[in-house]
Amino acid sequence: MSVAGKAGYKETSLGWLPESWQCVPQAQVATFNNGRAYKLSEWESEGTPVIRLQNLTGSGDVYYYSTLNLPDHQYVMKGDLLYMWSATFGPRIWKGGKAIYHYHIWKIDCSAKLDRLYMFHALSRFTDEMKSKTNGSTMLHLTKAGMEKEAIALPPLQEQRKIAAILTTVDDKLDVIARQIEATQTLKRGLMQMLFSRGVGTQDANGQWVPHAEFQDSELGQIPAGWAAEKLNSHVTKVGSGVTPKGGSDSYVSAGIPLIRSQNVLEGKLSLDDVVFIDRRQHEKMRNSALAPNDVLLNITGASIGRCGVLPADFDEGNVNQHVCIIRPEKSLSPHFLCHYLNSDIGQKQISKFQAGGNREGLNYQQIRSFDVPVPPVPEQDEIARILGCADEKIEVLTEKLEQYQTLKRGLMQKILTGEWRVKLSSVEPLAA
Repeated sequence: MSVAGKAGYKETSLGWLPESWQCVPQAQVATFNNGRAYKLSEWESEGTPVIRLQNLTGSGDVYYYSTLNLPDHQYVMKGDLLYMWSATFGPRIWKGGKAIYHYHIWKIDCSAKLDRLYMFHALSRFTDEMKSKTNGSTMLHLTKAGMEKEAIALPPLQEQRKIAAILTTVDDKLDVIARQIEATQTLKRGLMQMLFSRGVGTQDANGQWVPHAEFQDSELGQIPAGWAAEKLNSHVTKVGSGVTPKGGSDSYVSAGIPLIRSQNVLEGKLSLDDVVFIDRRQHEKMRNSALAPNDVLLNITGASIGRCGVLPADFDEGNVNQHVCIIRPEKSLSPHFLCHYLNSDIGQKQISKFQAGGNREGLNYQQIRSFDVPVPPVPEQDEIARILGCADEKIEVLTEKLEQYQTLKRGLMQKILTGEWRVKLSSVEPLAA
């Protein structure tokens, strides 16, 4: 619903806003404090933590200073608002204790007219737009002067706090779902480690699985006595990839035979959202790399090397380019079991072994055929694949739920941070204008 020209609204540089709202430069209500450019040689193993971009994005070691005498604005306390302005962009609320912050981060101090959490959500909404205003050719960055000039929609303080409370509630839900995804992924990794070394057992007369009691040494370590550890080559009918059609992307057609590329092969699944197509004539030229249902697809070059997925049993027809290898198992090896194994830490270590010593060109067919794989009885393979598939299904459901809440939040931010929806100050329910 557009509020342009509607009674109770006024036109501003940010569009139409409620008459009770202000539109002011951010410098008028907030101070952007620069961090310090600390030298690597100065970092120590204990003392006051140094917050770097890596620490705000969930990666990177923590470094310290033991002796510092800095002004108060150079320190960060729990709850402070930070903004990453170089390479990685976006606001964060600091959840740790007293720390100091690096040069590529601003600490934002809000005036009495600006609620800190409201500012956090306002910056979150406009970060993508701000990226278009970045500077630099080697490392993109925002300028402090530019940020200070950026306008902010400023409702009355009580309304700011209510808006922040609504959006924070959604963020809390997103955090819960993200933790559930992480916990399920951790569970799956643990299951893989156990199932590919201990198995699920043998079935008794009632169909119940009885754990294995005897184990043997193998090239893969200890495995159940009833298993084999063999080369992949002994259990496949095909290992090979395709080519990029002559003419590259110019040879693609709007509809036809799907051509699977490395970006379509994700960990444990396929994504055909951006699949390209080749015509029937080109497909016939590439008949040696024509796909079949239940083929295992493995990325063999580039940054996604090692990612593995399985074609659905009802897959019709398609082809692959040279960056994706087709592994077609015999009946002695379940494709889903093999896919889970190759995606596991054990399988990935074998892939990494062939990439050691600076050889990053990719995997060749001989290397793939030489993979050591565990070979339980097929019913046990199917049960292992079923268990891991259940974990994948839970992760998929949670991921879809996370995306739904992210979409909800984006829509909600568009409505309430512009005043199109006003909030009831006695509740957290948005009220249409």
